[in-house]
Amino acid sequence: MDRTERRSISSWCFCTSSRCVGRNTMAKSVFSIIVKYWHDPQTNSTRLRLVRTDTAKEIYPDSGSFLLRITVDDVAQVERCFIRHIASGREVYVQSGPGLQTFIKSCLLTDSSDPKS
Repeated sequence: MDRTERRSISSWCFCTSSRCVGRNTMAKSVFSIIVKYWHDPQTNSTRLRLVRTDTAKEIYPDSGSFLLRITVDDVAQVERCFIRHIASGREVYVQSGPGLQTFIKSCLLTDSSDPKS
């Protein structure tokens, strides 16, 4: 990570952490990370960088895989996101209002990676 990028992430982390604590939240403990990812055309692989917002230090994750499944209840206008850690089998559901699927498709996927596009 070069000096300019480190300074940029550091100032963004401070701003994000400050904004989260005590403002529109009920939790007294906040854990936030910035997830930065990009496609490396030279190696045809996806690169990932995780940075804690409170310390601006890089996090090195364990190797692993997750299953992400989004279901939509059209009647109740509720979207649920099922996340399973493949190795351990641990599972969690995250509930959201309308927009979760659209958010994930537009922010995480490119047209070529979405089979229904």
